[in-house]
Amino acid sequence: MSNIAYMRVSSSDLSIENQRQVLEKYNIYKYFIDDAVSGKSLNGRIGLDDLLSYVREGDFVYVVALDRLARNQTDQEVISAELSLKGVTVVPLDLFDMLGLNEVPTEGVLKMVWDVINVVTRYKAEQERKDMLRRQKEGIKRAKLAGKYKGTVPKYRQNSPIKKNRYIYSEVIRRLEKREPIKGIAECLGISRNTVKRIRDR
Repeated sequence: MSNIAYMRVSSSDLSIENQRQVLEKYNIYKYFIDDAVSGKSLNGRIGLDDLLSYVREGDFVYVVALDRLARNQTDQEVISAELSLKGVTVVPLDLFDMLGLNEVPTEGVLKMVWDVINVVTRYKAEQERKDMLRRQKEGIKRAKLAGKYKGTVPKYRQNSPIKKNRYIYSEVIRRLEKREPIKGIAECLGISRNTVKRIRDR
């Protein structure tokens, strides 16, 4: 079990040493650094890649702020999932400062805080997905009322401009009428069982 530190600054105008001065009092065993590397994505962050490969179960990863690890929800989910699977706990010092804590809490509290962060992250991501689907559904409904929504045109249909697709459609219908099994139809025509079912349901 070791205290590991991750430091990142996004431009060469900023000094990584400011973060090191904050972190060095926490008995850091090893530092991983991304100097002048943007946090907008996970691409090109060699220090972070090395950190994720190095850490082991029971390690604590110290950061001066959680946004040093990730700047967006999706990346935070990815990093959090990988660290949690390895049994690693992140120690975001900015959060404890915001809570008015002068010292880093005990090991048990640290793990509890990290678990709460992960739960909140997953909840926020799920709510964002639900909101997106709701807005999409409402948009489709408005478009239908305005007569502008046409929906997705099926690939396999009777009037498809592609001869092969017309053939597959008619063969599926013919074989279904003969009560051939869906799995056999799909394998024979080189399409998925779900495609057969969609043609059947239409």
